Amino acid sequence: MLIAHAYEEFLSFLELERGYTPATIQAYRSDGRLFMTFLGQNGNEQHVDEIKHRTIRQYIAWLRK
Repeated sequence: MLIAHAYEEFLSFLELERGYTPATIQAYRSDGRLFMTFLGQNGNEQHVDEIKHRTIRQYIAWLRK
């Protein structure tokens, strides 16, 4: 499954099942877009099952820059 699709499902879950406010959903959506921007710019994995710990560590380093 593509990470973008999985993330949209996660956001729907937060809204419909958990009752998160629209502002909270928007904040989560913004964070997700930033992560997907990182993935796209760095040629990293786009499928959920391909994301490795290394990818997350690289993302955190990218955020710090």
